[in-house]
Amino acid sequence: AEVTEWSPQFLYILRPLGLFMLALGVLAGAAALKPLQHRTTIYAFAGIFVVRACHRIIFGQEISDVFGIAGSRNMGNMVFFFGLAAVVIVLDQLAHRAPESNS
Repeated sequence: AEVTEWSPQFLYILRPLGLFMLALGVLAGAAALKPLQHRTTIYAFAGIFVVRACHRIIFGQEISDVFGIAGSRNMGNMVFFFGLAAVVIVLDQLAHRAPESNS
């Protein structure tokens, strides 16, 4: 993305967003280490990925206009997020079908 104006408002928004991303990373790590105990977290992440993909579809033109991201790259990112959601759900299903001794 090309950000042309690093205004004080934009920088202010980035700080709590970074903290939010750090917290999500910690939650994802906990879910990855013990997936059988964190199923709700896993499905919450899958939901986030689906919403992010839909966001790319709904606001694609705006994303291209504001950040200079090509439409093809935006659609590639959309496919990536849908794929990521699918992989997370499939891995969760596989983890829950495995014998309890593997946890």
